[in-house]
Amino acid sequence: MQENINFIVAIVTSLITMCTLIYNTFFKGGFKREKQYYNKILIPFIEALKAGNENALQEIKDQINHTDECVPKYVIHLINTSQIQTDNTITDKKLLKVFIYDYLDIYPNDDNRMDQLPCIILKIFTYFKFFLAFLFLMVGNMYLFIIINSFLQYGMDNGFISSFTSNIRRIDCFEILRAVICYGLYVAVIFWAKNSNIDRYTTRKKKIEKMICRKVKAYDKRNDKYVY
Repeated sequence: MQENINFIVAIVTSLITMCTLIYNTFFKGGFKREKQYYNKILIPFIEALKAGNENALQEIKDQINHTDECVPKYVIHLINTSQIQTDNTITDKKLLKVFIYDYLDIYPNDDNRMDQLPCIILKIFTYFKFFLAFLFLMVGNMYLFIIINSFLQYGMDNGFISSFTSNIRRIDCFEILRAVICYGLYVAVIFWAKNSNIDRYTTRKKKIEKMICRKVKAYDKRNDKYVY
């Protein structure tokens, strides 16, 4: 009985240690930046907005530096777009909606904490895809090493120039096929992981524009259902 209890305790301890390591490595920094963004930008903006300050959006825009690491690049993108437009009304409305959406999304309550769980699971799965991709890369490199080693070994035994054609024929076609498949899977999984990853702090313009569009649409559909 005592052995079973010790085994269970060891398993639970290992799981806690692993989860702590995963959190500190992959999530702690992101959550810290979100908290800074929430406290530094979103709360002052909402307070000014609710106080009836008509210049609330412009004032918060003036406070944001382009190098502020806690500010997502979609905010910077909207500010930059607004600055180069003659009529920036539409862009400013988008930014206002994005700020309110983010405020409600990051606001610390039980609903948001529960919503974070599937996001964390998806993020872990994304990192697993990256690990899987590099596993394919290493296996592909292994097959490539076998191919090169076979080619060189046979060449040294029979002369490189005179036996070049024979060297090629001697290489196992299945080894080449496996290497090609592994490299192809590496590229495919990396592409899948990067495009399926949801990152508030992405710097990729295409993803930024999609994120802005999604936040604005969500605001338009659900804004009247929330109190802020």
